[in-house]
Amino acid sequence: MEFLTDEQFKKLTKPGITSVQLLSPHNSSSSRVTITRVTVEPEAEQSPHAHQSSEQIWVAISGSGLLMLGEGKTKAFNAGEVVRFADGEVHGFKNTGKKPFIYLSVTSPPVNFAPAYSTDLTDIYNFRPISEKLSTSGQPTEAKLEAIAKDGYQVIINLGLLGDPRYSLKDEKGLVTSLGMAYIHIPVNFTAPKENDLQAFFAAMDQNWDRKVLIHCAANKRVTAFLGLYLVIQKKWSMAEAFLPMKEIWEPDGVWSSFIAATLKKYGQVNN
Repeated sequence: MEFLTDEQFKKLTKPGITSVQLLSPHNSSSSRVTITRVTVEPEAEQSPHAHQSSEQIWVAISGSGLLMLGEGKTKAFNAGEVVRFADGEVHGFKNTGKKPFIYLSVTSPPVNFAPAYSTDLTDIYNFRPISEKLSTSGQPTEAKLEAIAKDGYQVIINLGLLGDPRYSLKDEKGLVTSLGMAYIHIPVNFTAPKENDLQAFFAAMDQNWDRKVLIHCAANKRVTAFLGLYLVIQKKWSMAEAFLPMKEIWEPDGVWSSFIAATLKKYGQVNN
């Protein structure tokens, strides 16, 4: 038997929201469930998010507000009501009442929610800021997409492929748009990059150059190669400056080295 008391609960906080981890991986050996008690202050909101491989049940204890669902949909949620979200289903909550809203959340399989309460973007895999308005990274989690939105990013460009849960999210487009950001997906085959993919990327970058943009793929390899080419060809950056993030992350294989060299030659650039 596991018997847990207040001193074993972990409290996670962010503006307007407190989540008390009643039973989670930090204090339990359970491999089946996480239970939290969440308090949302008046006018505060739990931004739309999704859990890739876990279902979640919310039990409203007190207060009232709106569930924030995918595609901008909402639904009233009040004390005494229960809602279940399937794996990957977008959900959030806004307290529209005058009193704190409290609900119990049951998640299975267990989830460590600590990252969802961190606003630090630097722990996203291979995160690299390029300028004040431009950053690159590997695949962000659902929680980090929420943090990205809160940091003022306006556009997400994804060069990764979909379908493999190790390297992609179940519904990234739905989550990104529900967070108020634009989503552009240009699937680039890592073993066979194509010029038309690069041209689509150039067009997306030209269109959004003055907005705050995060570009990502699975590991920030495709991205740093494509971005290096864009910065040299379209923005006239030096080769050393444009390809520095790529050199920090990886050494391109034969396929990518040939693709980069051929593209630079086509546009009259010297690869040195």
